[in-house]
Amino acid sequence: MPPPIIVFGAFDRHNFGDLLFAHVAEAMLVQAGVDPARLHFAGLASRDLRPVGGHAVQALDAVVARLSETRASAAAVRPAPRGPSGSSVGPGTSDGPGAPSAILLHAGGELLACDAWQAAVMLQSPDGLQALLHHFASRPAERRAWVRATVGTGERMPYVVSRRRLPHHARVLHLGVGGVDLDRLARAPRAEVLRKLARADGVSVRDATTRAHLAGAAIDALLIPDPAVMVAELFPDRIGLPGHTPGHAPGHAPGIPIGAHAGAHVGTPSGSDPMGAAFARGYLAVQFSADFGDDATLDTIAAQLDAVAAATGLGIVFFRAGAAPWHDALEPYQRVAARMRTDATHVFESLDPWAICALIAHSRGFCGSSLHGRIVAAACARPRVTLCRAEPAGAADSVGAPTKHAAYVDTWDRSVARALVTAGGLAAAVREALGTDPDVLRTTATALAAQFRSGFARLLAETPPLADAPSLAAPRA
Repeated sequence: MPPPIIVFGAFDRHNFGDLLFAHVAEAMLVQAGVDPARLHFAGLASRDLRPVGGHAVQALDAVVARLSETRASAAAVRPAPRGPSGSSVGPGTSDGPGAPSAILLHAGGELLACDAWQAAVMLQSPDGLQALLHHFASRPAERRAWVRATVGTGERMPYVVSRRRLPHHARVLHLGVGGVDLDRLARAPRAEVLRKLARADGVSVRDATTRAHLAGAAIDALLIPDPAVMVAELFPDRIGLPGHTPGHAPGHAPGIPIGAHAGAHVGTPSGSDPMGAAFARGYLAVQFSADFGDDATLDTIAAQLDAVAAATGLGIVFFRAGAAPWHDALEPYQRVAARMRTDATHVFESLDPWAICALIAHSRGFCGSSLHGRIVAAACARPRVTLCRAEPAGAADSVGAPTKHAAYVDTWDRSVARALVTAGGLAAAVREALGTDPDVLRTTATALAAQFRSGFARLLAETPPLADAPSLAAPRA
């Protein structure tokens, strides 16, 4: 009997990309022939994010305990294998020699440098966050106990799973993870991460910077695009792209629906086109995290977006790419819209990842601070610009330690000029991005999806019996 597969990640908090990772991993595995009954979704805490388009996720230790009980019960009732003489040779099992007891697939995210405190905070509701931070500021011992209870382990870096938390003979794979800040970690947490990765059965990372960090510690990691590059290819119907072929995103037209998810969340009938009706010439999908919400920055963003609207006739649609602490909030969007001269604005309130994907897919382009907003735009062959708080480092014409955005763009997505900009350069960068050759955008989308499929197959190929079908490289006919 093939072993259970634990799909693990930050699926227990609301972040656009994290919610997509679980869907992509699930679809790729099922496409390869894995029985969905083998899949178990785990995070650091038990959360049900199905109301916002995610998964019902259990805490990792709870999943492991349940699977161990199931395995023990099955072994107890299964006849023990017999040797040539007919004598019993050990506990009953149908598994072959060396078969894994379970496979843990850590799917995506900038999690290699995420410590336990950060993880615990992001599992909380944004309401009351400041009170929580204030409470623990002068209570270090209480804070440590709370963190341990929240994330389920005393490890410093809990998203890099230790083998000791898994059943004996379990295999561990990391799929498209990021760790741009690994070299800036303190010695002890960095050593913990590297030790765990060195003991993993397979490691793939999403940018060349992270790969170089690991290579310096003699860890040979496969380079693979972020899993979200598969959104348009795997889920065309969910985001309103019926008949989609890889790398071919539709041009915007007023009659193209955003999809049932998106329509429902803006008060229009399912299947209608709320954004097309509101903005006949199309719209720009805009997002920025709450740390852009100071008055001076909002003044700049408002002026820049007004310039874009005046030059292009596009509407401006604001959306959130995450509602966990330290992510996005509606209030800055409302404040920036109030500062703008154009009336062609809309605050899109849905947190459903399919609604957000649809919004991006049918836009004329994306502009925002979310890495996964950019990656989904690339998957849908849409122009994109990444908004940075400070002068970007590590991207073209800049120096210094790269951010995760710059590292990813430098590795995979140089198809759009001036890919990373500060607020003051937003208008010029957006106008330039909108002029990008559509064929280049489509070619990039096709290439990224193909590179992910190839990397996914390479990562999993040496982990039998992961798949119940012969090929992982391409969808089944």
